[in-house]
Amino acid sequence: MAFYYTPFSPYSNQAYVDALNARNNFANSAKPTYTDSYSDALKNIANTISNRRFSYDPTADPMYKAVKELYIKYGKQASKDTLGQASDLTGGYASSYGQNVATQAYQNWLSKLQEQLPAFKTGALDTYNAEGDRLSAQYNMTRDAADDEYRKYADDLGNYWKQLNYLTDAANNLYDNLYKTWNAEQTLSLKQQQAEWDAKQDEINNYYKALAASRTGTSRSSGSSSGSKSSSKKDEQKVTAQQITIAKPPKR
Repeated sequence: MAFYYTPFSPYSNQAYVDALNARNNFANSAKPTYTDSYSDALKNIANTISNRRFSYDPTADPMYKAVKELYIKYGKQASKDTLGQASDLTGGYASSYGQNVATQAYQNWLSKLQEQLPAFKTGALDTYNAEGDRLSAQYNMTRDAADDEYRKYADDLGNYWKQLNYLTDAANNLYDNLYKTWNAEQTLSLKQQQAEWDAKQDEINNYYKALAASRTGTSRSSGSSSGSKSSSKKDEQKVTAQQITIAKPPKR
């Protein structure tokens, strides 16, 4: 006898198919991606900060140049005034004295300009430091924005995995329940088939035992005395009837 069973096929269950499709669709379409929006900006700011060097060139300082032009103007005016005053003292004639004092007046203003040079350098250093502070603040703000961006991505990714695990567990639980039900049904079916097989085997075995016993009884009856032939014949007929009844094979 060949035992039969139904192969396990969870895909015939629509609820499991729907759960599996929901899990796979979510896995393929909903996974968040990380877009780095601030990496290049951070590198540029960092390079700018690391490459900064302070040096002071007064000729490139707009403030110094503006003050220099003003002091030269004042110097020229002082030289002119001084020369005029000297000319008045000499009756309107030019003199070396007048030229000297006029030149000195002009140089005095240039000297005042040189005296201001350290202040201009300090101002330039303050501006340099302020720019450094601004760059540092800009770097920190950009880094905070980058951290927020990545933190949001990490949160979204964590939520994605939670939902994916939930959908996966839902599909797996349905699968396990279907398998348990199928396994119980097949186990019961195989037990029933085994019981039917055993019953038929017992029936066949009993049949052959009875057949063997009836044949032994017939052989003994044929060896009795002739005086009892008439009654023996009747018994033989009964045995024959019994044989016919017993010899009828069961349905298989």
